[in-house]
Amino acid sequence: MQKDVVRLAAVGDLHCTKSAQGALSPLFSSVGDYADILMLCGDLTDYGTVEEAQIFVKEFSVVKIPIVAVLGNHDHESGLQDEVRKILMDGGITVLDGESTEIHGIGFAGAKGFVGGFGRHSLGAWGESGIKTIAHSSSYRHAALFANHGDGGGRARSDFSIPWIKSS
Repeated sequence: MQKDVVRLAAVGDLHCTKSAQGALSPLFSSVGDYADILMLCGDLTDYGTVEEAQIFVKEFSVVKIPIVAVLGNHDHESGLQDEVRKILMDGGITVLDGESTEIHGIGFAGAKGFVGGFGRHSLGAWGESGIKTIAHSSSYRHAALFANHGDGGGRARSDFSIPWIKSS
């Protein structure tokens, strides 16, 4: 469903650990009062283990708005990123890994990981060239592009303040 105004909330570097049970859900239970979509910008887990991903999903089950996410370098640490991604997606979180999706009329494109991505999803220097290419080739009326960078935080970009995002 497309809306006239869509409020985005973005957070990264949550680093959910095995001991985080009960710590995150109180922080995010009311996010729907302030946002229509929650963007999770990587490093969702501390070591990228199955147990951490399961705890993360349980903690975020209180969120009643769409959640779209990318993985970060910490989510790859144990080499279980495919399992982590599946657990998150089975928990209702859309995880983008070079794909795109549309929520409330906004197109989201995400790249995983450190310094703009891993493997075939690596972007140019800090992702700017690659993100510009995605933005200009997108057919979405509005776009939000995001990735997790290893410099201490997820970075979200939207067409509200960045002129190179294609918007009609």
